[in-house]
Amino acid sequence: MTQNKTPQLSIDQKIAMMKNAATINVDTLFYLWENYWSGTKGNRDQFAEIAQCILQMEILHINSILILFNGTPMIPHLKKRTIIDIPSMASILRSLYEKVFIFNNLFVEQENSIEKEIVLYIWKIRGLHNMKLPQAPQEAKKYIQKYNSSRMQIKDFKQKAISRLEELDITENAKQSFHKEISKSDTSIKGYKFIKDAQTQQIKEFKILSFSTSPKEVFPKEDLTILYGFLSSQSHPSFLGILQFGQMYNSDEYKERALTILNSICKFQQVIVRDFCNAFPKAKELLDKMPKEQTKYLLQNEIREDDNIQDDF
Repeated sequence: MTQNKTPQLSIDQKIAMMKNAATINVDTLFYLWENYWSGTKGNRDQFAEIAQCILQMEILHINSILILFNGTPMIPHLKKRTIIDIPSMASILRSLYEKVFIFNNLFVEQENSIEKEIVLYIWKIRGLHNMKLPQAPQEAKKYIQKYNSSRMQIKDFKQKAISRLEELDITENAKQSFHKEISKSDTSIKGYKFIKDAQTQQIKEFKILSFSTSPKEVFPKEDLTILYGFLSSQSHPSFLGILQFGQMYNSDEYKERALTILNSICKFQQVIVRDFCNAFPKAKELLDKMPKEQTKYLLQNEIREDDNIQDDF
């Protein structure tokens, strides 16, 4: 018996389909943020304040990439000579992933309020270490007050984190790892995980997570290490990134890269809404009240090929 096979979609159709899904998703994320912001006025702690700022930045990153799909002119006044700027998309997507990871680590990964506070203190300390004084004396005078204030904040946050750590059941080795990490004058952002003994639940390791090895922490069922490596190679002036830029526009390879970026955006959007709702139950209540047509791409495991295809890429 002959079976009727569903015709395969073209690369342009797949891109159009995923772009449509990503656009619906980001609209939903915006309305979720807007409703959460207005619905929690006067009732938000520091975690919610920081989280909603990260969510806004994630929404902006996604919209920036979607705008780039309209094409970027090599020369502004020659509108017809445009390209799909894959390297710029990859750079923004890399920044998006890093925010998705940090959000997860700050607000979802930690098992209790003490661990969450400690990780938040370290995150704040790393951020404040970016405050530097200009070398020129006259310029330095303008910022000396803010600089000194940031040093005082670092000292205060460090003391508070150490004090909170003492409330945990933790081994000496894990404690030493923590003290070593919090004492660094480093500006690089890391994630952290308190690894516990399965029997005693005592913290046996203070694990440091880097972006390059972190995808499995956010996507436990998927290995996105290769994706992060690709985004990094495209974002940095590496030999491979420059070589691939010179080659991808000689064929439809750039379309394959564009589809990878859109697939990644949709995956990240699902994690964003999952983590925001897990961290803040009020957001979950708001999401549940939204029309199913508005949330279907955020909640379903995969986007079907018959979902509103528009071949307009």
